[in-house]
Amino acid sequence: SKLSSDLTSLLSSTFVGGSNNDEAKALTIDSLGNILITGSTASSDYPITTGSSHNGSYDVFVSKLSSDLTSLLSSTFVGGNDFDVASAIIASSDSIYITGWTYSSNYPTTSGYYDTSHNGSYDVFISKLSSDLTSLLASTFIGGVNMDFANTITADSLGNIYIAGFTNSSDYPTTTGSYDPSHNGENDVFISKLNGALTNLLSSTFIGGSGSEIAYGMAIFSDNIYIYIAGETNSSNYPTTSGAYEELYTSSYDVFISKLDTNISSYTLTVTTSGTGSGNVTSSSAGINCGSDCSKAYESGTSVTLTAAADSGSVFTGWGDGCSGTDTCTITINADTSVTANFNKTPSSGGGNGGQGGQCIFTSIYGSDLHPYVKKLREFRDKWLISNFKFTRPAFMGSPNSKIEIPNIIGKAVVKFYYKVSPRTSDYIRRYNSLKILARWMFTPLIHVISYT
Repeated sequence: SKLSSDLTSLLSSTFVGGSNNDEAKALTIDSLGNILITGSTASSDYPITTGSSHNGSYDVFVSKLSSDLTSLLSSTFVGGNDFDVASAIIASSDSIYITGWTYSSNYPTTSGYYDTSHNGSYDVFISKLSSDLTSLLASTFIGGVNMDFANTITADSLGNIYIAGFTNSSDYPTTTGSYDPSHNGENDVFISKLNGALTNLLSSTFIGGSGSEIAYGMAIFSDNIYIYIAGETNSSNYPTTSGAYEELYTSSYDVFISKLDTNISSYTLTVTTSGTGSGNVTSSSAGINCGSDCSKAYESGTSVTLTAAADSGSVFTGWGDGCSGTDTCTITINADTSVTANFNKTPSSGGGNGGQGGQCIFTSIYGSDLHPYVKKLREFRDKWLISNFKFTRPAFMGSPNSKIEIPNIIGKAVVKFYYKVSPRTSDYIRRYNSLKILARWMFTPLIHVISYT
């Protein structure tokens, strides 16, 4: 049915169908303004223009009508000998893509495409037809051993095809480096990306919690960077992100909206602790609690704030590698990232140190941990002594422009030795003012030099 834009007039309306059950599941408009519909039909006499035949109990149909709904321009069946349903359709200038699910092991696929074999129960299918619906250009299965259902399809400006739906197949195909390659609960959402020819699975991921999820809608941001999906979930632990509109599950079934990069990828943040002391590092976006859980995969572009807390008898002395300084550290995850948190033991009070244990050598020399020179030394330590060396790989080594990271073994050994000798040395400096004056005379010029590094 076609209505006026203000919904006051029914401009045209028509039936399309045969003598049995016919259901349209999706509609789109091609570049010429023609109307395309798809769904499923049990009618062997559903109106067809291509000469194709009804194959099983329910077949997919694709029909093209003029924009005024007065002419059936082309129409075809697609299906096998069992139950086939198309749930989504998109049109490009020269072809039409449909997706849905099939129980037919002989649903038509084309040689050389991603998966020409039915995998079990209901499989997802993606089929590409010519714009006049006379030719099946490409067709493939995607699925695991259980039930897989696609509900939505879209394409980016490069011609890559994305589908989303839900699956209870733990072996539904995912790709290395994807956001979540492991099945989580009863039914998980899947998002899969294929090239336009349907020959390669470029990336594929699960998203879900311990219950059930279904994706119904999907859209790509115009710059081809981000993809949004929406649906429903009854998983209280469906993944949400810090600062999102609603982070907590509220009812039996909640709506979810999730945003991923179009590579459907994730990167791993790894936290390590170093030094003579101990402590814990936690993240604002759930996942890091190190201590115990020191590695977490995050969606590309996720902002993560790390907070370090020293255990009793220890002091947090600063970040290394991907972070610097001694405050909280906020990083945006766009690659695999390593961060080091440095904790050192606090010398016990008493024992001739005037009850001022816990200071390091330069704190004793300059009288305060907040002295500008002490801050400069911490910055130098974080940048040059405890951070690994990072280089861009030259072309002659292969994989040009990729990153190389070399552990700073010597620098970290120097820092470890410094904190080892600090307690006793700082005691002597605090005890004898002449040593403090001498040390300032020796080290102040050096600090001025490293301030420019």
